[in-house]
Amino acid sequence: MIRVWSTLSIQNKHDTKTFWQGIKSKVTALSWHTLKEGSLAFGTDDGKVGIYEAYSNKPPQISSTYHRKTVYTVAWGPPIPPLTFGGDGDKLSVALYSCAGEGVIFQHNPWKLAGEASDIDKVIRDTNGIKHKLSPHTDLSWKPDGKILAIGNEDGSVDVFQAPNLKLLCTIQQHHKIINVICWHHEHGSQSDLGYLIASGSSNAIVYVHNLKTVIESPPESPALITEPYRSLVGHTAKITSLAWSPHHDGRLVSVCYDGTAQVWDVPQEEAVCNYRGHKGRLLCVQWSPVDPDVVWTGGDDFTVQEWAVSKQEHTKPPKGKKGIDLEKKRSSQQKVKAKKKKKQMTSKAGSKPQDGEVTNGEGEGRHSVGLEEGPSDLEEEEEKEREAGPQATMSTPIAASKESNRPVDRIVSEKIQNGGKAFAFVKREVVKEERKREKQEIPVKKRKPRSLLPLSTTMDHRPKEELQQDCLTLAAIRHSKVLPSQCVPGSGDHIQLGLFGDRKALYQMFEEEGKSHIEGGHYDSAIYLLLWKGDITGALQMATEKGELTDHLVSIAPMAGYQVWSRTVEAFVKQLCFQEQFVKAASYLLSIHKVYEAVELLRSRQLYR
Repeated sequence: MIRVWSTLSIQNKHDTKTFWQGIKSKVTALSWHTLKEGSLAFGTDDGKVGIYEAYSNKPPQISSTYHRKTVYTVAWGPPIPPLTFGGDGDKLSVALYSCAGEGVIFQHNPWKLAGEASDIDKVIRDTNGIKHKLSPHTDLSWKPDGKILAIGNEDGSVDVFQAPNLKLLCTIQQHHKIINVICWHHEHGSQSDLGYLIASGSSNAIVYVHNLKTVIESPPESPALITEPYRSLVGHTAKITSLAWSPHHDGRLVSVCYDGTAQVWDVPQEEAVCNYRGHKGRLLCVQWSPVDPDVVWTGGDDFTVQEWAVSKQEHTKPPKGKKGIDLEKKRSSQQKVKAKKKKKQMTSKAGSKPQDGEVTNGEGEGRHSVGLEEGPSDLEEEEEKEREAGPQATMSTPIAASKESNRPVDRIVSEKIQNGGKAFAFVKREVVKEERKREKQEIPVKKRKPRSLLPLSTTMDHRPKEELQQDCLTLAAIRHSKVLPSQCVPGSGDHIQLGLFGDRKALYQMFEEEGKSHIEGGHYDSAIYLLLWKGDITGALQMATEKGELTDHLVSIAPMAGYQVWSRTVEAFVKQLCFQEQFVKAASYLLSIHKVYEAVELLRSRQLYR
C-alpha cells in the first residue's frame, strides 16, 4: 500500500491517507508530478508502473507495459522521441520514466498508459551511432531545467545526455560499483555554478559530486570522459541508497546509507555537518522538507518514516563500525519472535484450546489460537534474504511511504483458504505446511557472485586481444631481459596485473594498490585478507581493530604474531563484542586471557546471572 502524509496539517500532525487499490505487491518507487498537484507515480516489486491521483478516490491508472523485474526508480521529465507533447489544452508536456532491475528505462505517456511504452535505449543508439551493447541502467535523474538527463549504470558509470535527442555529452567514470542514486542540485541557488552539480552514490560507500558546467555550456564534439570529482564525501561505511539536496541552502546535501545513518554534508567545503542515528537498521530513502530548512525525513527497513532536525544532532560523522547495526537488528528480531512464541503459548493454556491440527480463521480468535507465529515466516525470511533492497521509494510533501502486511495468517487466508470469495472456517495444519514447503522449493535460489580480492587486476583481463598479447611480450621482457621496458613497473599502474608473474616486490606492490582500492570502497575485510596473504598478521589485526572488523577467525590466528599481539587483539575484540551487545561471548574471551574478575564483573553489570 501507499501512505500519503500531509505534513502541514495543523489539527492532526499525523494526517495520512492510504491507497491500496490496484496494488498487489510491494511498492518500491514513488515520485510526485513536477507540475500537476496530487499526481503520484509509483512502481512495484512485480514490475508494474502506475499513477494515483491523491485528491480523488479513483483507482490508479496502470501502464500496459510491465518491467520484468523490480521497479527501482520512477521520474517525471520532458518527452523524448517518439513522444511529442504540448498544444493539447490542459495536457502538460511531461512524460513518465521508469527504471527497473533488468536495466531498461521505459518512457510512458501519462495520458495514454494503455499504449505501449518506449525503450529510450533506441533513441540513445540512433542519436549517438552506438552499435555495441549498452550497460544495464540502474537510475536516472533529469536536471531541473529539463535539458539534461543523467543515467546511472550497472558498471558504475554515469552517462549525461542532452535532451530531447539524448546526445551523449560525457561519461563519468568514478564509481567502481553499481550506481544506486544520482541527484542534480536545484536551480535557484545564489551561485549559478551550483546548478551544474550532480551527486552520485553507489555501493562503494563514497558520495561523489561533479561540476558539469563546462561540458553543458560548451558541448564537446565527441563525448568527454570525466574521472576527477569536484568533491568526494567520505564517511559512510556501506552502500549509499538515496541522496537529496536542500532546497533552502547552497550546496548542502543529505545522504542515507546501509550503515543505518543519515549524513548532512556541506559540499563546497567538503565537510560533514551532522549525522542522524535514530533508525534501527538500514536507511532506504531521504527527503528534505520543502518548507522548513532544518527538517529532514528519512525512511528505513525498520518500517518507520522519521522527522528530525539538523540543528539538534549531536553527532557530526557516521560511526566507523558497520557491523553493529546489523547484529543489533538481528538480535532484536530474534528476541521479538521468541517473545511472541512465549505469549502465544501462555494464551493457548489460559484460553480455549483449538482442536488438534486445525487453524481458526477468526478475527479475534485466530491471532492467538493458530499454530503459526505472528512474526516473519520461514518463507518470508528466505525471500527477504534473497531479495536485496535497491534504491527505494522517494518522498516529497506530502510524504508517500509504502508498507505491506507481515501477518502470516493474512497471507495464508488470502492465498490458501479462499474459495469463491468465502473463507473456510478450518484448514488442516499439515496441508498448510505442505503448501508452504512446496512454495519454498519453487523459489529460485539466487547465488550472489563473490567479490574479487583482486578487482583492479581482474578488470585488466577484459581488454582487447591485442593489448593482452602486448602484456605477454612485456612479461617476457621482464622475466628474461635485464633492461625493463620504459615506464613499466610490474604490479603498479597500467601494469598492475603483471605483479602476479613478477618477483616478490612486484607482488607486494600489487597487493598494496589492491588494498588501497578496497579501503577506499569500504571493503576492509578484503584489505585485511590481502595483508594476511603478505604474511603481515600484525598489520591485518591492527586494521581490523581500527575498523571494528575483528572476527573469531582473525582472533584465532593472532597467536601466530606472538602473545602480546594476541592479548591486545582479544581485548579489542571484547570491546567490539560489548558494542554489539554480545556480552556472554565477550566474557568468554576475557576468560581466555585469564581476566576472570573482569569477565565476572561484565556479566554482573549486565545482570546476566544463572
